[in-house]
Amino acid sequence: EHCRGLTSLSIGEWNDIGCDGATAIAANCQGLNSLTIGADNQIGSAGAVAIAKHCTSLTSLCIGEGNEIGSDGGAAIAHHCRKLKRISLEGWTDDRSGDTTIPQHYECLINGGFPSNVRIGIGRLTLMLVWC
Repeated sequence: EHCRGLTSLSIGEWNDIGCDGATAIAANCQGLNSLTIGADNQIGSAGAVAIAKHCTSLTSLCIGEGNEIGSDGGAAIAHHCRKLKRISLEGWTDDRSGDTTIPQHYECLINGGFPSNVRIGIGRLTLMLVWC
């Protein structure tokens, strides 16, 4: 409620904000341009979906490992966050097995319609997309 004008937020590792915390941040900080959520905050798929739906002005999004955003969270980010120039999703795992399916995730982001010159990082892999 008190951070509506906030444009940048960085949450460190191991704060365990959970899905409810991520949803509250998304609902109350919709003007964010940059959001970093450190490892093991347990935001889950629902938290990632809330961030994607409410924080559509994001130009930089980093979600650390252990947040397990799942396929729904990744797809929502690709669909709603069209202004992203930098995205790093270490917490993107397959909902069923916990394994990261890197090629499928890159395809989802590329087909999400991101603008030119976007840097996408998933785990240790980074892809720089440049369109003319």
